[in-house]
Amino acid sequence: MSLTIKEGETLGLMGPSGCGKSTLARILLRLIPADSGEVLYKGKNYRGLSGKQMLPFRKEVQLISQRPQSFFDPSMKLGKSMIEPLKIFGLYEKTYSEEIIAQTLYKVKLNDSLLERYPHQVSGGEIQRLSICRALLLNPKVLILDEATSMLDISVQAQILHILKDLKKTQSISYLFISHDRKVVEWMSDRVLEMKQGKIIK
Repeated sequence: MSLTIKEGETLGLMGPSGCGKSTLARILLRLIPADSGEVLYKGKNYRGLSGKQMLPFRKEVQLISQRPQSFFDPSMKLGKSMIEPLKIFGLYEKTYSEEIIAQTLYKVKLNDSLLERYPHQVSGGEIQRLSICRALLLNPKVLILDEATSMLDISVQAQILHILKDLKKTQSISYLFISHDRKVVEWMSDRVLEMKQGKIIK
């Protein structure tokens, strides 16, 4: 299979459970190795790179998962978890970072009082918005959203989908939006690909 995500585009990828959508996402993110082929970002093949060579890619291409709680240390307050990526990429400076985090929380319609809580003390919708917020702190160019709202109830799902649409307009982000839900994919996406048994069928 082959696919291209254009700058500023939401590319929808849909298909039944088990067809390979999440596997493809993890190959694109270099979380699992590909058997063959290339993973190109800005014209550069990242498939064979590792370590420091991957840092620009890791910063600019972020994953939003259907299980965001697994991305937060349960023993760590959410505020501390939020600044970890900034420290990893050498972007942390206390006053500046606190201001940016507050601004970004506002974009995802959250209050900074949540930062004093632990992951188990917030709702599914809140932890997903915190996951989006943490990714945004790195100023990503691409978000890979792997069933990002599938575990949420309808009203919370709608809130997050509207937030994502607004962010795309204001932040100039490209999305790979993966879901089994045709209506959601079609509403979110500029273009839709359908997958079956590991292949793009249309």
